[in-house]
Parts: sequence; structure tokens; C-alpha cells
Amino acid sequence: MATTIPSVSSSGSIDEPLPGEGFVLAAAMGAAMAGVIHLVVVPGHWAVSAPMSAFFLGVGVAQLVLAAALGRGLPDAVLVGVISAHLAIMGLYVASRTVDLPFVPPHDAAHEMEHLPVPGAVGNGIPTYPGSRVEPVGVLDLLCLVAELVLVISVAALLPPRLRGIMTTVMACAAVLAVLWRVWVLS
Repeated sequence: MATTIPSVSSSGSIDEPLPGEGFVLAAAMGAAMAGVIHLVVVPGHWAVSAPMSAFFLGVGVAQLVLAAALGRGLPDAVLVGVISAHLAIMGLYVASRTVDLPFVPPHDAAHEMEHLPVPGAVGNGIPTYPGSRVEPVGVLDLLCLVAELVLVISVAALLPPRLRGIMTTVMACAAVLAVLWRVWVLS
């Protein structure tokens, strides 16, 4: 069930709002805000990691396209995909702030300066210390996370009741499994 924004009638008055109009607007605003934030951080990450910057660029553009497309109404299968993709992005964000991910560049002071190469070493020869790949939490990060959370909740509200129930159950089970996995990894 796709929801669209009401149109202006021939008499000039606005038609009655559709039941999901507020959710469409909230989802579009969340997608637009998250997209802009992802695009804003691209230049700052480019020198550190081109693949990470390309990821931010792709996500930001996709979120801006999504913000524009939400007003036209999207099929339920696409809405489920939007929810799934954004939950994955939010999970990656949380992991990058709590786990030493191997594909994130190191953030400790020793990796900020140039060193002579060491024969046979990987990279510049400086060891990567545990925790040096955990990203710091920033204000823009949290704003983006909140915008994506608003987007996910609003898009879930646009789904038909039966599909919404299935998606919320899957999301709750995924959250419990993520917490259990995190507890297991720490022990």
C-alpha cells in the first residue's frame, strides 16, 4: 500500500490528508537529513579512506533520492528494503563505535604521522593497537543516527498492518541477537 502526498483540488483547496501523510513527511525529512549529513562528511574522510568516502557518498545520494521518492509512494517491497538497508547502516555505525573493525583506518596518534617503511611490514610498519580502529562518536554522527531511526520508524508505519507486524518482530529479534552477540564477543 503506497502512500502519496495529497494534491490541490481544482477549487484551490487542499484535499484531506491521507492517514500516512505525516509518516511520509517524517520519513522524507529523516532520509534528507541523513543524506545531507553523509554527503557533508565525505570530504573529511577522503584523505583517510577513499572506500569509506565512496560508501558515504553512495549512501548520501541514495538517501536524498529516497527522500524525493517517498512522496510519490513506494511499493511495500521497496519499503521493506529501505528498512532493512537502514538497519544495516545503523548497525554498522554502532559496530564502528564499539568494535575494532579491520576495515576502518586506525585513529591513534601514532598513525597520524609519517614513518619510514619497514621491510616486510604491512602498511607503514606501525602496529595497530587494540581499540585504535574504534571511531569516536560525534554530534553529526548522532544526528544522522536519529534521522535514520525516524526514517525506519516512519517507513515501518507506512506498511500494511500484517507486514508491519512481521517487520517489527524481525527487527526486535535482530536487536536481541545483536545484543547477545555483543555480550558473547565481550566475554
